[in-house]
Parts: sequence; C-alpha cells; structure tokens
Amino acid sequence: RVPRERARGRRNPARRAAGNVLINVGWNAAFAFLPLIVQAMGVERNLALWVGAMMFGYYGTSCVFTPVWGVLADYYGRKSMVLRAGFGMALGFGVLATVSDPLAFLCVLVLVGLANGFVPAGQALVATSTPQSRIGGALSLTQAGAATGTLLGPLAGAALIGILPNEHSLFAFTAALMLAASVLAFVYVREDHVRPAHPLRIDLLADIGRLARVPELKLLYYLQVLFSFTVFGAMPIVSLY
Repeated sequence: RVPRERARGRRNPARRAAGNVLINVGWNAAFAFLPLIVQAMGVERNLALWVGAMMFGYYGTSCVFTPVWGVLADYYGRKSMVLRAGFGMALGFGVLATVSDPLAFLCVLVLVGLANGFVPAGQALVATSTPQSRIGGALSLTQAGAATGTLLGPLAGAALIGILPNEHSLFAFTAALMLAASVLAFVYVREDHVRPAHPLRIDLLADIGRLARVPELKLLYYLQVLFSFTVFGAMPIVSLY
C-alpha cells in the first residue's frame, strides 16, 4: 500500500498540472475576447457594462456555491468535485457556443458559474493524496500548470479567432479542452477517499465562524480578494482597448 501511495503522490500532481493547463488555456482563450464575442451578438451600447455583468454573474454564482462544494468534497471526495467542475463546465461552455442572444448568454453564464472550481478542487485533492514530505512541490507543480494555461490562453485565442468561423467558436474550443481535462482526471487521477461516519451536514455559517477565528486564514483571504480584484477584474475587458 505504501508504494502505491507514493506512486499516486507522484502521478496525481503531474496529471492535475496537465489538466490545469488545458482548463486555463480554454478558459482564457475565450474570456480574453469576451467583449468581441458580446459585440458580435449585436451589443453596441454599454458594452463594458454587459461584459462586467456577465463576469459578475459567473463569479457571483461561483462564490455563493463554492462553500457548498467544499462541504460535499469533504464527504464524497475531492475527485468527485474535480469531475463535477470539469464535465459541468465542458457542458456549459458547449451550450454557450450556441447562444447568440446577449441576455440568454448572460443567464447561461450565471448557471455555468455553478460548475466553476476545477483548479481549486484539484489542489485540494493533491493536498490530501500526496505524502506530507512532497506536498509543497506537488502543489507548486499543479499551480505552475494553471499559470501556464493562463499565460497561453490569450495567445491561443488570438491565433484561433481569425481562423474559426466566428468568435463564438472560441467557446466550443474551450468546451473541448475542458472535456479533455475532465476525461484525463476521470481516467488517471486516483483518490482513496473514506466517507466520514457522520451524516452529511451543511452548516456554512458555523464553518465560516470557525475559519474566521484563524488569523492566518483572514490574511490569506484578503490577499486572494485583492489578487482576484486586480487580475480577473481587468482581464475580460482588456481587449476593448
């Protein structure tokens, strides 16, 4: 059993890193050019406001449901949440590739936010399935995969936007990469999850209260909010300029 755990501790991070590359290449290829895609739907006035509302809806839904997915991950296993996010986003972005009305696109994007969380769920899986002595390197590898995907995504989108039939096809490209990442996780990522003996309990207020009493987590939370505000806030509208 110990050799198997060691082998899994080596393989899971590499496979999760590859999945993170695919997911983030696809996501950033499409969202880097979201204003052009929305403009192609016929939106001329208040284009930046439309794009901002779409991103707010997507991340707002994700923010509300992320704690729920975390509780379910503790009970049903982290791999199940990786697959929920990957296959859910692949389906959602496939639907987005067919929607040409901006209001309908906004509504679908809000629903797709329910599936967001492939990279964080994978980080949790790696952290719980990797031997203690290798956790730092394993998490760094998976994060490097996510950063590589973020770096290459806009380049991929710029290369494809002039080749594909229309701007909307970028979301089909995104869906294909997310499907590939999900299949990779389903087939090759391993987790030995033992379900807790107690029944499933979702008490988010109590959980948040316990986390709020950990000073280090407060600082990390504020830093993450600042990072997300400055990076993800600018990325979707930069193509306007």
